[in-house]
Amino acid sequence: MSFAVANRDLVDALFEQVSDTQFKCKLCNSIRTQAPRRGYTNLVDHLARSHARVAVESAFDEVQRAGVLSSAFVDVSPVAMNTFCWVEWTVMENRDLSFCEHKYVRKNSKLNKLSKPTMILCMEGYEELVRDNIVEKFRGKRVGFAFDAWTCNGYHFVAIIAVVEKAGLGGKSREQFLLLFEPIDPKHYDAKKKLFHADAIIEFFYVALDRYRIDANQLCFLVGDNASVNGSIGRKIDLPLVGCASHRLNLAVEQHLALYDAEVTKVEKLMRYLRTSKVRSVLHKLNGPTPLLNNTTRWSSTYLMLKRYKSIAKFIDSSSPELAPLLPTPEEHSVCLKLQNADGVTLRDVRVLFDKLLDEFESAGSCTKDLAIGAKVVAVPDFENGIVKVQDGRSKELTKAKTRALARFARTETDVGEDEAGGALGFAEAALHERRVSAEPQYGDLAWIPPTSDDVERLFSQAGMVYSDQRMSMLPDTLELILFLRFNRSLWNEVSVAQVLRRQEQSRKRKCQLTLFEDGQALLLVA
Repeated sequence: MSFAVANRDLVDALFEQVSDTQFKCKLCNSIRTQAPRRGYTNLVDHLARSHARVAVESAFDEVQRAGVLSSAFVDVSPVAMNTFCWVEWTVMENRDLSFCEHKYVRKNSKLNKLSKPTMILCMEGYEELVRDNIVEKFRGKRVGFAFDAWTCNGYHFVAIIAVVEKAGLGGKSREQFLLLFEPIDPKHYDAKKKLFHADAIIEFFYVALDRYRIDANQLCFLVGDNASVNGSIGRKIDLPLVGCASHRLNLAVEQHLALYDAEVTKVEKLMRYLRTSKVRSVLHKLNGPTPLLNNTTRWSSTYLMLKRYKSIAKFIDSSSPELAPLLPTPEEHSVCLKLQNADGVTLRDVRVLFDKLLDEFESAGSCTKDLAIGAKVVAVPDFENGIVKVQDGRSKELTKAKTRALARFARTETDVGEDEAGGALGFAEAALHERRVSAEPQYGDLAWIPPTSDDVERLFSQAGMVYSDQRMSMLPDTLELILFLRFNRSLWNEVSVAQVLRRQEQSRKRKCQLTLFEDGQALLLVA
């Protein structure tokens, strides 16, 4: 099947580039691989095989129409375009704010000169404009808050990401926006227990509601890890908490690996020895891979360390074949990858995946505690299990408690779309495909409710790269500004710069007029 539109235009409109070789389809959220500088054959072939021509062309027209409407009445001057390029380069490539003033950057760049204060002023204008856009997107919609805390350089930051339902190109989907990334007031932090109070997070919720003009009735649920303080937050403000499924899976994996703690510790010691300069140079000469260490703040680091040990074993004198059973099976790895794909996973999907894992490890029994339906770690089981039943097409089986928990999502009329899956199915995809059915119209499509808080964790990883050892003097407000623009990148472009510059020019004119008026009044009083 061939399209009337150029391949490059189709890819630019209907795919989002995830990495150098991976692209995500906006119609079905599937990931496709395309080698750089090899055309767009694989991506266009996916559109032709997995989607109807009418759907592809209408989606392309929708994207084109949105782009035309956003820029039809705004003249983007060369100055605005130059400013936009500097801001985009600095924010998206994680450059320091004085990057535009570096001697050799100015020498080798084709962009015109721009000062640091001017760029910061434009970024602050961006922030104001993006907030206005977010307010419009929240109008009349149900909202959920995904949140977590992060500590760095003596500051305890809280991040709040809003989740809203969006009628996407390929049907219903979720849309996420970063609302806040601010430090906690020290009065809410207990230095002895190294914990902060639930009231600290609740205060940030109120700030977000006021700043973005969100009615309290619009806020329907919270998403966070399964810590006791998060459950306390949900009870205090009477909102259901969706416990992070990735966190639950990690708790189960930790229990499973506890049986092999001695072996894992031995591998970690070996990795530390292999990372010494003397041994590392020998591995490098043999073209061996670089040793990896276990990182307690990264849930997948133990798996990666053991996997790297397996590839290094042939380069060292002594290897331990007893460790082979410790490596996660392809089924486990498939589940982990599926849970990390936040765009396409629902709570029903998580339940199916957990049930499959429970069947696989039924004899071990170590996973049952945290992965079972009635796990104690779940803060509001009626809410989560109720959503699973609705997404599984069994809303008639809801108990009174589950019906009350889902009262915020009750609807009279809905328009539920059904997605089609294409391509080869792995373990996780096959498990989900076995029981994929349409949601009941009484509650509509609840697939926009995220089952994990992985996006907040990814945000903290980005914050760690921005707030590096060389940039510890950065103010928290500046850090929030950079992360806010980076996370909400889809809400600003070169047209936004033109609008910001126009606002600043109008503001300067008003200030000049006000100054002249005040000076005139002062002269009249003197006379």
